[in-house]
This record gives sequence, C-alpha cells and structure tokens, in this order.
Amino acid sequence: SCHDYLKRALFVVGEIGGNDFNFAFIQGRKSIDEAVSYVPDVVGAIVEAVN
Repeated sequence: SCHDYLKRALFVVGEIGGNDFNFAFIQGRKSIDEAVSYVPDVVGAIVEAVN
C-alpha cells in the first residue's frame, strides 16, 4: 500500500529556515539579537516540517 511504501521511504529535504534569517538581515532593519530571537520559532517550524 501507499502507506507502507512511504513508511519505508527516505525523504531528503533541502535547506529550511535560511531565508527567515537572511530576510531579516537583507532588509537591514533587524539587529543580530532580534534575528537570534527568531531561532526557537524557526527551529520549531523545521521540526514540524520534518515530523
């Protein structure tokens, strides 16, 4: 079945989260401290995407 096939499959996911930080810096409106404050939310989103 499809479920069994996908249960044994390996999914390769590219870079996740980089743009969340790059956008903050490229805009020049965020300090490093403010960008660092995003880390828990970005990591949480990555964990949700992987799970």
